[in-house]
Amino acid sequence: RLGLAGRASPTKPKSRLRHREHIDYGESSYPGSSRSRINDNIKPLVMPEPAVTSDGEPINILSLNEKVCKWPIGEPGDDDFRFCGNRKENGSPYCAEHTRVAYQPLEKKKKKNKLLNKRMPASKINNF
Repeated sequence: RLGLAGRASPTKPKSRLRHREHIDYGESSYPGSSRSRINDNIKPLVMPEPAVTSDGEPINILSLNEKVCKWPIGEPGDDDFRFCGNRKENGSPYCAEHTRVAYQPLEKKKKKNKLLNKRMPASKINNF
């Protein structure tokens, strides 16, 4: 119409679509995956038996005083809910056995926090 030349061809030819190579993203994070690892170094959790008074009977809330362990045994709403009743440790509301259960050493907490705060390399992160 106006006598203009046609559109110029692009300087770069269009690249053909290439098939991507299979990318291995590592192990699956889904339960039951055939590639999941089992850690044999985990120790089973051993819960101590509830301590009882020297006569073999836990005490109720009416028998509590400042000299006995106040570790609860059972569910608070149940009729058979009691407290340990053993002689308590100095500076703790619990007996020696229940003090060990109630108060965890600080070193374990520090190690756990270090593991949680440690950055994972991007190559190890699974895509979800």
